[in-house]
Amino acid sequence: MIEETPKRIELKCLYKETDLPFLEKNLLLSDLSFYQPFPPRFINSLYYDSHFLSSIGESLDGSSLRTKFRCRWYGDLIKDSKATFELKKKLGHISWKVLIKNIFKINSASETWSDFITPEVYSNLASFRIITTNQCPTSIVRYRRKYFVSSDSKIRVTIDDQLQFFDQRLSPTPNTRISETSHAGLVLEIKLQKNEADLLPIITNSINFTPSRFSKYCESVMNRV
Repeated sequence: MIEETPKRIELKCLYKETDLPFLEKNLLLSDLSFYQPFPPRFINSLYYDSHFLSSIGESLDGSSLRTKFRCRWYGDLIKDSKATFELKKKLGHISWKVLIKNIFKINSASETWSDFITPEVYSNLASFRIITTNQCPTSIVRYRRKYFVSSDSKIRVTIDDQLQFFDQRLSPTPNTRISETSHAGLVLEIKLQKNEADLLPIITNSINFTPSRFSKYCESVMNRV
């Protein structure tokens, strides 16, 4: 199933790991009355890029439309799981995704990329080949995410920590064992519709939020350059 998400504002800010109690407290006590809709969970994202790392160049440029190709699954890194392909598109602070859901599977014990992620039925093979044309596995980014939603459901906030990077460029087989830990600290992201932008000062003032550009994928690759 292919789905395109609505366009929305997405703003990020980096904090120290020791800021987590402050952030959680201020979100829960803010005038927007944030709550946690479900428990934290780990996210695994396998990023694809060209041999020339064109996605990195687009992200560093920052002014034009950027597209990242990734395959995402949740929970254990090396557990067989359902996976979703995402084309993450971004223009300025506006982001949206094209999702291909529920037709791919992670085969964690595989020793080859051709078997590590596979379409669940043969008819989806063409979609898989189109997505990965001229793209190759570059990096797996893994982190824990906490979710917060305002009481009126107009704003979502996520806090990501425990970032790990699994470089794939020099490995002939899927690398799910050797990783590096990010020193970025916490990544807090605010997500809301464009017509709700007037709510931003209510939250940004309460958590000392200053928008900054940060890409987990770029960080994972630049860490190794």
